[in-house]
Amino acid sequence: IRQTDANGRSVVSEIRWVRFDGDVHIEIYPNPAKGFVYINMNDAANSSSVTAALYNMHGQKVKTQNIANGLNRLNVSALAPGVYQLNIISGNKMIKTRKIIIQ
Repeated sequence: IRQTDANGRSVVSEIRWVRFDGDVHIEIYPNPAKGFVYINMNDAANSSSVTAALYNMHGQKVKTQNIANGLNRLNVSALAPGVYQLNIISGNKMIKTRKIIIQ
């Protein structure tokens, strides 16, 4: 944050990280994927029921898997190459969505 006084003097504050309640950090890789998609989730998802749901471009659910905090591996080797949508759902709330390309 830069503060500028009426006399024209300005001061820049320190950089601080801010985390809002419910803010979940999720890494999804590799993309494009071949064989497996890895989902790395921090402990901010305060639900015991977190699910990864993969949909094809026709909106059909092709894979679901319960996931936990930490590193999870989603096997996509049986799926046809193409573009898919991966939804991460905690309870009844979608917390992340990402397009995934499977080779």
